[in-house]
Amino acid sequence: MGSKLYVTEDEIKQVAPDALKVGTTQYDTLFLTLGERISRWIDNHTERMFYPFIDTRYYSVDKNRVHEEEFDDLWIDDLMEITSVSISENDGSTYTALATGDYIPMYGEDFNSEKSHTLLKVDRNGDLGSWPVGQRSVRVIGTFNFTDDRSNFFEDTLDEVEDNPLASGVTTLTVNDVDGVDLRGITPRIAPGNLLRMGSEFVEVASTSATGNTAVIVRGVNGSTATAHAQNVQIDKFMPPEPLKQACIIQAIKQFKRGQAGYGDAAAQMDLGRVLQMKSFDEGALDMLKAYVKLGVG
Repeated sequence: MGSKLYVTEDEIKQVAPDALKVGTTQYDTLFLTLGERISRWIDNHTERMFYPFIDTRYYSVDKNRVHEEEFDDLWIDDLMEITSVSISENDGSTYTALATGDYIPMYGEDFNSEKSHTLLKVDRNGDLGSWPVGQRSVRVIGTFNFTDDRSNFFEDTLDEVEDNPLASGVTTLTVNDVDGVDLRGITPRIAPGNLLRMGSEFVEVASTSATGNTAVIVRGVNGSTATAHAQNVQIDKFMPPEPLKQACIIQAIKQFKRGQAGYGDAAAQMDLGRVLQMKSFDEGALDMLKAYVKLGVG
């Protein structure tokens, strides 16, 4: 579940009413479930995913493209990081890897954007010439997801692997200070629901222990492979775009309060002498998501 979350239970509780603040554990499972459901709703609403997933994807090039320059452009799924790009001249039977100088990864027609790549353009200074026509004629291996900033999509937790080593099959990770302060001054730095990265492996945090400075983890999630990690390897944390996180928090608190009100369509504020209508998704949260809705291209 946590490998695809855009907000953790602790992040929700940081801004929740006092009775639900960090330290109160009664609703932790509920907040985790709300975070998961709202995260998936955001994926559906924006028609894109924001959690990283290592994958191999194939693209076909239509021989009936009208303009010659169209063979320079290959529109792809949101791609944060490229491992390799290969081409096939025989409808995907065999592939030949391209050099990085054969193509230019771009966000739309923007050569300089830090957002995830959505277009691979033939580099006219390279050896490719054009994308080959055919079924599954291009293979792309990499980490697929959308982000505003590819350079800061993962953030240093300020913690490291303390196991010597952390073997590939071990599911308890030892760190320096599991509930310490992170780069943003927020505690805990590692919490249930976090997606962590060690080397090329993604792991999901299932639970933590402050007394032992340990985290129970699910290994090799989101298309990655569980591998051994040496002591002192840096641990990074997945950071979804901030507006997504805030939208999740707003909606999670709203749905929680609606549940307390018996899932009615309205809630009364007697001290203010008014009744507030309860809508399915908060308008402020929807506004935060507008810039992330995928538009048609190509």
